[in-house]
Amino acid sequence: MLKLLLIFFALKAAACPVTPETFARMKSLPHFKSLVVSEYTEQEFKDLISRVRKVYDPVYAAQGKKVEVLTYWDVNEGNAMTSQSKDGKTVYFLFSGGLLRGKYMSKDSFLFAACHEMGHQLGGFPKEKEMAWSSTEGEADYFANLKCMKEVLKGDPENARAVELKIPGNMKRRCRKIYADDDSYQICLRSTMAAEGAYKFLQSKERNWADADENLFNRILLPVSETIMRYPEIPCRAETAYRGAICDKNLELSDTDETAGVCHKKNGDRVGMRPACWFKAGVE
Repeated sequence: MLKLLLIFFALKAAACPVTPETFARMKSLPHFKSLVVSEYTEQEFKDLISRVRKVYDPVYAAQGKKVEVLTYWDVNEGNAMTSQSKDGKTVYFLFSGGLLRGKYMSKDSFLFAACHEMGHQLGGFPKEKEMAWSSTEGEADYFANLKCMKEVLKGDPENARAVELKIPGNMKRRCRKIYADDDSYQICLRSTMAAEGAYKFLQSKERNWADADENLFNRILLPVSETIMRYPEIPCRAETAYRGAICDKNLELSDTDETAGVCHKKNGDRVGMRPACWFKAGVE
């Protein structure tokens, strides 16, 4: 049992794909009583997961795949994980309550983290080398706001409150310029700040829970010589999520074509492309 726990807590912080073998071991983990007092309840935790499942369970069903979700409300370590069965016919997700309770996290940030996991399964190109079924970390970040958050938050009455969020003025103006209708504009703002909360959580965790940077956006980000397959730097990941939010494409993604369903220079786009801080475009 101790070995299982060490495997669980040694895995990289929230939002990552894992092998089917590792995920199988996760299924035998016990539930633990939490000593942390949270403003959120277990029912709210489950409701957030259900919101994402309502959108994507039918997508997996159409692909002939089953969905299995493990929830560990009482585990304080903040984790979200995904995998597939060896035959690819079952997709797995794991969420701990500690992710929702985490420093800087909100309900929206938890939804973003869940959407990131969907991105590993459905995000398309580029794919990881070791786990070919999984989109890379950067692509999962991009998918979360390019596709998932837009669907999950569509028509939510809470979207109207997004104008109250503290988002940099240039980013706010860009969202307004791209989205004429109020709902889409508000989702752009809301999903951007949801991502910031999730990445501040990760940055704080990397710093042994010291404070995260006050603002993760509008940084100078250096281009890479080749696409990063694993975890980009936190400000790069925040920029990636923002790029997804301001990309207004609503087309099918591809596992092999980097231009399909996304904002890309080859498609004539000037904004919303995957940032060069992790993605090296193969075509111009």
